[in-house]
Amino acid sequence: MKKIIFLLIFLLAYTSLDCFSQIAKIIETEGQVKAKIENNLNWIEAKRNLYLEASAQIKTENNAHCIISFDEENNNIIAIRENTQLTINEIVPAKINLTKGRVFSIIENLTLLESFTIRTPTAVAGVRGTEELVAFDGNKTYIKCFKGELHIQALDDKGLKTAQRYLRQGYALEVDSKGVIANLKLIKAADYNEWNDFKESKISNLKEKITEKLDEIKKPTTKRNLVIREGLQLRKTTVAVEGYVIDGVFEIAVD
Repeated sequence: MKKIIFLLIFLLAYTSLDCFSQIAKIIETEGQVKAKIENNLNWIEAKRNLYLEASAQIKTENNAHCIISFDEENNNIIAIRENTQLTINEIVPAKINLTKGRVFSIIENLTLLESFTIRTPTAVAGVRGTEELVAFDGNKTYIKCFKGELHIQALDDKGLKTAQRYLRQGYALEVDSKGVIANLKLIKAADYNEWNDFKESKISNLKEKITEKLDEIKKPTTKRNLVIREGLQLRKTTVAVEGYVIDGVFEIAVD
């Protein structure tokens, strides 16, 4: 009996980590934000705690933004600014396709994602544990590295690589529609101000999450023990234990 219970708990923990590694989650929205998920042809309202799988699309309207986390601890997040549209092509490794607008990103634990790239029609920005902005205005790609280093590949109108270079923190560059990389420029003070506002919103979100957890702990609860009964007919069910959820085929009794 103990062996069976131990195996179930191990599977629950392992499956929870594996499942989260293949999804992303919206942790904050403001204004009109829409999502298209699970091959749905219709756009739906994107709300906080909405889970996103590969191929999900997000778009924001005027004065709107959306923050998406790629891991449970919010170490790897992107902030989709107003009038932006993108597709999350893959979760692990993370691949973002930006068709218009601007995206801030903070990648603090790249090992969870294997790699992280943002692609526009004229460039691909490969993240290496960095903090950056990638933007596309319909003609040029603008990339600004606030921390760390980026690997940039320029693309021509056929999507073929024309050039590449590394972008160090404190610098910005542009890539035009022909795949030509312009000279490096220093990041402006106004860009740093906007960046700091974004980082403060992330910290605020984390504080809110911690407060919710503390409030949850303070609530009185009745402990229920899950016991596996042997020799009973198997059935398909969903079990939640200590916040982990698993779909499986087994018989569960609650004492």
